[in-house]
Amino acid sequence: MIFAQITDCHVAADPEHQHNQNLRAVVKQINATEERPRFVLASGDLANNGEPEQYEQLAEILGDLEIPIYVIPGNHDKREGLLAMHGDKGYLPTDPPYMHYAINHHPVRIIALDTKENDEHFGRLCEERLHWLSIRLAEEREQPTVIVMHHPPYETGIRIMDKDRCLDGPDFAAIVSKSHNIERIICGHVHRTSFTRFAGTVASICPSTAFHLAPDMLVDCTEYRVTREPPGYQLHVWSGEAGLVTHTIQVDPHE
Repeated sequence: MIFAQITDCHVAADPEHQHNQNLRAVVKQINATEERPRFVLASGDLANNGEPEQYEQLAEILGDLEIPIYVIPGNHDKREGLLAMHGDKGYLPTDPPYMHYAINHHPVRIIALDTKENDEHFGRLCEERLHWLSIRLAEEREQPTVIVMHHPPYETGIRIMDKDRCLDGPDFAAIVSKSHNIERIICGHVHRTSFTRFAGTVASICPSTAFHLAPDMLVDCTEYRVTREPPGYQLHVWSGEAGLVTHTIQVDPHE
């Protein structure tokens, strides 16, 4: 089974904005994949700042996808905007405050966690959210499971982004470590790829379709720097033998 992950699209209200063109190119390439993914996971910050016009553009672009897509909010998103766009698809809860859900009918189970914390840039997994996760994990102890969340629960070394990670990583890790069937925790937010061991499994970050941040590891770094790397996404391949194998794909938006 193959599924794709996109993240941090930061779609703008202007149809010709470069972020929008990048996402169109990614959608086009996913559709053209010879062995097509079963679905796409979009791990947050899909709109640039949550304006309704941005979600209109997002819906139009993602409407060209020829496979299902599941979304979660990031810190730049508005939950009501995502509900207006995808509330009729049947997988999103219609009673916020949080947009958690589980997808159980694929060979790999998907558990989506909402780490958005009001209007903050950092993420949280409060007691209520962690309790929901514990219940979902207890429902199925054997099926391979992927947890998708926007904010990574670990430090990447990119100091300016690490202060805005999911701040409840240790509490989250305590729950994750009790389940042997979690194949991966996949995230966004940092705008570049990374992998690490985490709570007995592997956690990873998908590159952004909009732009990449420089890997600035300096303690005193106070400004974001954008690199000229092309937009990207990931293909996750589940074989059952090798576990979950991940490929990072770069896309030329001009081709």
